[in-house]
Amino acid sequence: MTAFQKMWQLLVGKPPDPLDPRTRHAIAVTPLLAWVGLGADGLSSSCYGPEEAFLALAHHTPLALFLACATAATVLVITLVEKFTAGGWLTVLVTSAVIALCFMINRHYAYTRAQLAKEDALFSGAPPEVDEATAPGKPDPSQPTAVLLVGKHRGASMHALLWVNRLFPGHFRNVIFLAVGEVDAKAYDGHEHLERLRHSITEALEYYVAHCRRHGIAADYRIAFGTNPVVEFMNLASSTLDDYPNAVCFASKLIFRRVNFLTAWLHNQTPVELQARLHVEGKQMVLLPMNVG
Repeated sequence: MTAFQKMWQLLVGKPPDPLDPRTRHAIAVTPLLAWVGLGADGLSSSCYGPEEAFLALAHHTPLALFLACATAATVLVITLVEKFTAGGWLTVLVTSAVIALCFMINRHYAYTRAQLAKEDALFSGAPPEVDEATAPGKPDPSQPTAVLLVGKHRGASMHALLWVNRLFPGHFRNVIFLAVGEVDAKAYDGHEHLERLRHSITEALEYYVAHCRRHGIAADYRIAFGTNPVVEFMNLASSTLDDYPNAVCFASKLIFRRVNFLTAWLHNQTPVELQARLHVEGKQMVLLPMNVG
């Protein structure tokens, strides 16, 4: 037996012996219990239906749920006790690690959403009023243009716009906002969901355009919808840069005070990939940092 085989046997245990009566007993009991469960479920569904069978419990529903959980927990504990030395400990270790990682990711996303919501609250409400008599009109393609890739968070988008004005004061005469509505399974459920998505994105874009025009900068926006935001952003950016040859793309990049593998893995994938693709095509894109928390 090789060292690898010894290590594998130590981790997962010895393979079951098909000639052992205990193995044959376990193999026979497993399908028996499965068939009994499927038969009971089928009989209940055929006679009453799933909803009727559940409603028949009436006020005993908590008791039924408790018995189901107790049965599952009992089977789990017995299986762990019997198989703990035969690789069960490894299952417990891996499962616990996966659950802990899921909790960490959920906590991190909840914290990030809360921080971004605070920034969004600063720019909530209707678009600022614009004096059409003095405000600039449509963008001039011959003038220097800033192309901003914006998302669903107003705070991050306005942060990028303010950064551009701070770094290049008076340089860009035009600002073009690019937004992509990610179409998921909900959008295919009905036309109303897609219209709500379009309305929310358009409302935010009109806010950005009104802010720019109020400060004497010509602005416009473009929208696309698709299942892959990177591809849609690339199409929008390429067509916009072709229409505005003196343009530079900008996007926000989230910066966390505590940098770890989660922050690098869970965030900034889209802007970094877009920057790499545009650089390959010989087009400029700048990522603007935004501190979170």
